[in-house]
Parts: sequence; structure tokens; C-alpha cells
Amino acid sequence: MIKKIFIISLLAVISLSAQKNYKGAEYRSKEAYKYGRFETKLKSMEKDGTLSTLFTYFEQTSVDRFWNEIDVEILGRYSNEVQFNTILNSSAGNHVRHEWVDFNPADDYHEYAFEWTPDYVAWFIDNKEVYRQTGDFIKQLTRPQKIMMNVWLPAYTNWVGEFKEEHLPGFAYYDWVKYYSYKPGAGNSGSNNNFNLEWADEFDTFDENRWQKATHTWDGNNVNMTPENAVIKDGKLILCITDNNNLGYIDRKPPVIHSARQQNGKVFMRFSEEVDRASAELKENYIIPGVTVEKVTLLPDMKRALLDVTGLKKEIVYTIIIRNIKDIFGNFDTKSGRVEVEKQLPFPIKIDVGGTGNSEFLPDQYFDNSKEYGYYDGTKAMASGTLEITNTDLDHIYRSETYYIPNYIVRVPKGKYNIKLMFAESYFTEKGKRIFDVLINHKMIYDNLDIFEKVGKNAAFDIDVKDFQVDTNYIEIQFASEIENTVLNGIIIEEANPSTVDEASVIPSEFLLYQNFPNPFNGETVINYYLPDQDNLNFFVYDLLGREIYSREIGDVNAGSHTVKWNAMNKFGSKVSSGVYFYSIKGNNISAVQKLMLLN
Repeated sequence: MIKKIFIISLLAVISLSAQKNYKGAEYRSKEAYKYGRFETKLKSMEKDGTLSTLFTYFEQTSVDRFWNEIDVEILGRYSNEVQFNTILNSSAGNHVRHEWVDFNPADDYHEYAFEWTPDYVAWFIDNKEVYRQTGDFIKQLTRPQKIMMNVWLPAYTNWVGEFKEEHLPGFAYYDWVKYYSYKPGAGNSGSNNNFNLEWADEFDTFDENRWQKATHTWDGNNVNMTPENAVIKDGKLILCITDNNNLGYIDRKPPVIHSARQQNGKVFMRFSEEVDRASAELKENYIIPGVTVEKVTLLPDMKRALLDVTGLKKEIVYTIIIRNIKDIFGNFDTKSGRVEVEKQLPFPIKIDVGGTGNSEFLPDQYFDNSKEYGYYDGTKAMASGTLEITNTDLDHIYRSETYYIPNYIVRVPKGKYNIKLMFAESYFTEKGKRIFDVLINHKMIYDNLDIFEKVGKNAAFDIDVKDFQVDTNYIEIQFASEIENTVLNGIIIEEANPSTVDEASVIPSEFLLYQNFPNPFNGETVINYYLPDQDNLNFFVYDLLGREIYSREIGDVNAGSHTVKWNAMNKFGSKVSSGVYFYSIKGNNISAVQKLMLLN
């Protein structure tokens, strides 16, 4: 999302000739429309790094002051979110909303629409209004805009996630598109019957009088748009992302393992695409050395499977092999992947969002299948170490923040929890400048939070949620902006009823060595670890050849969470060069290794 602002501020340069490694598709109307209601029925693409869209756009050359755009954007990295946006010139910026939904947009078709009038832009999902913008910037949306649908690969991984070529091809399916003109007081559809249906395209054929297929690209886009990847088939418009050699609605690649993880004594895995149920539910098609697969259940989305197993040990990272599992095109092969272990963070879980952590708080980190907690997107900021934060003794936690943050995930067992969300307004100096909603697992916790209105600038404000019931295996804290961007400084999660929870399920039985923060780093980095029992510890750093370049004795350490720091010096007191290194903590009974990157 932050990167998208960067695109806007520089003005994406349209190019007809730049050749890239992948092909996307864009379907655009020949006519431009001023105001109206725009609808589609869409099943989006679920692949990290991809984007499926419906939007309107004023075609321009390089005149920034004329930028007009209204978006519905579905990122393949999320399984429960749709993004809305209005984009104007660089001074007015863009106005992004993360709308959290209780369905996966890639599992089935859903109707998405927006109404554009001189006074508001409102977005709808399945014919229900879910969000509306009415700010002064709406009055700058005055340019006729073309209707567009496209799929592409943004170059900004912090926004869309990391794309993997082995997950190609990808498809987004559009059932129909409709346009309604704006007829205030004289319509028969839409809000207050202010819109009239002008046309609907059911995609039975390619209407070359209404549509054209794009052939361009732009800076920040890793695909070339090609007409061959906009396919009309069986009453659907199918927009495709492919490599340069396999264009159109065709798949010659077998499914691969997107991710796999231990979960409550079972193995939960996700394929790179929809697979055939018959072959996917044959337990003989799965091999996990040392583990017996007893039963496989393919979930309704046809992309995820739950494996009932015996012999699984929670502290071991297993290799999983799939064979003869077909995708919907009939492709199959033998592929392998990694089953991540299930590690339980010790309670209370305290996270320094945007910060490096300390002996009490865990450092912030990016979330992926191997992590127990982390963020997907956002920009970190750190205030001066001398800045005083009122209303708290934890000034250092409120000095660090992540803004433009859409969500934060923490894995926990099912149960009840007390959750503290920690905020401080460090930028705006009056109320009404930053307002956003806070949700947990899709439940509204705080509507229209304005931190400055509550406590002013540089003051701590906490939201305490008591006895929150978690029926999944995670807590997802979700943010949806109303005005400007979102922000978060810290998280504390405690068990609501510790005595009713099996102690062994919440206190790790193994040594945990966390990823250093920041990483990559320059100067000094912080390494957090959890020790289950008292031990005598030593800290080591090795180069890529396994040579020890630094070591020091940590000494006798009690059980619990602790921190060690490394200032990028070798054992002779000299700075080491930039590169990848391994760090390790070893004791009488424990040992673990992680990788870090130094940038001098």
C-alpha cells in the first residue's frame, strides 16, 4: 500500500515496449463515464504477489493534477480482505480502505460495486454498502473515467507479498459487468434509486465495440499486458497471469505445496492452486518420513487440505512429499515441501510493534508460515529516545510504531484472552486528522478511533479487550482507515483464565531462537530467545563457510525470555563486512541457529 503511494507520486510511466518476464491482462472500456454505479461479479486470484481489480481511471499522459481513479482491489495474499481506494493528484493523494470480509474472495463469486457521485463514493459487496467516502477530495473526482479490470504483479512486496514463479499460472474470473448512469431523482436502481442501468455485459462474446484488450505496462508492474491473456470462455471473462511462453487460459504446471504447518497434532497444508478432490484425498499420495498419514480431507476451497497423522513430533521440522495429485487441468508430478513446527509463545505475549524489543517485549517481525506472530504490511517509525510519552511508564514501546498497518497476526491456542492494544499519536496535532476502526477476528472492537481526540499528542492510549473468545488458532488484529492512515505501537496478550488452560500447551517446552531485528541491519541488531530451563549459554556468529568470527559467553541464564545484541564486530574488535551470517546460541542442553544479513 505504501508503495502504491510511491507509484502515484512519481506517476506510473506507461510503456508499450518494455519487456518483462511475465504476462498479465487488462480489459478496458472504449468509452469513458462521468459518475454512475459500476458493478462486477468476480472470483479473484489467490496467489501471493498478485492483484485482481475492478476500477475506473481517467486516461492521461503525465499531468499529475488530472489524476482520477476509483478502485476495488483484491490482493492474492489475503484470504479475508478487499481494498477500496480513490486516487487523485499527488497533493490530494490516495485514500485506502482495508475492508475485512468473512469470506475468501478467491473461493467463489461475489458482487463488487461502487457508486460515484459529485458528493460521495460508496462501495458495495454483495449488494450491501460497506464503506463510503465524502471528504472534500471527492469533489476533485470530475474527469470521465474508463471502466477497467486487470490482473498484474506489483513490484512492491510489502504491499502484495512475494510472488513465486512456481505458482503460475493464475486466473481471475469475471461473470459480468454492469454500468448504471447517475440520474438523481429520476433513476430506478442503486442508492435512493438515483441510478439507471445502461448496459450489462454477460461475457458471452468479446464485444469489440465496447472493450479493448491492453498491450502496455508501467513502472512498478512486473507484467506486460497482452490480449491473449484476456479470454472469453463459457460465459466468463478470464484474466490470466502467465509466463511469456504459455499464454491464455491454459495450465501446464502441476500443483506444488504453497505451505504446510503442524496444527493441533495434524498437518494443515495449502496447494498452489485448486486440485482434484479424488487424487488429493488419497492418503497414499502423501509421504512424511517418520509419520503415518491416516486420512486426508480436502477443504471446500479445493486448495487446502487437513491431514490426520500419527507419529508427529511437534519439535521436528518435517519434509512432506506429494505425488500424483492433479490440478483441475489434469497436471501432476512429485513435489516436496517443508512442514513448519507449531511453536507456542509463552504468555503473556508482549510485542514491540515497529520496534526492536527488549527483555520483556518481543521485536516486531514480518509474518509468514514459519512465524508465530508478525505483520503483513506497513511502515515503521521510531521517535527520539528522549521523547516523553505521557500516561505510561513504557515510553520506549510507544516511541516505536508501524503506520499504514492493515493487520497483525499472533498464533495462540483456542481459548479466552485479554488483549491490550497500545497506541500513541506521534504525528497529527489536532483531532479529526487520523481516524480508523479496530477489529479482532472480524469483530468490531473500536469504531472511529481518534487517538488525538482521546489523549492528545505523544500520550499513551490503550484499548483493553477482556475475555475475547478465540475459536481459530490465531488472533488477527485488523485495522480499517476512515481518515488518513492507521497506526499501532504495541500488543499484550494474556490468558483470561490461566488455570483452565493446560500449562504444557502454552509454555514452550523447547528452546526458541527468534529472528534478529532489524534484519537486514547496520550497526547493531537485537536477538530475542526463550529458554525453557536454566542453562549456561554462549553466543556465536559464523560466516557462510562455517568459520567462527565472533563468540562470547552469556553465562547462567534463568528460564524465560531474554535478549542478546551483536554490534557487527568480530572477535578481534573489527567491523565485519556486509554479507550473510549465521548466529547461534548454545547451552548444555540446547542449541539453535538463525541467519541474518549485515549491510554496512
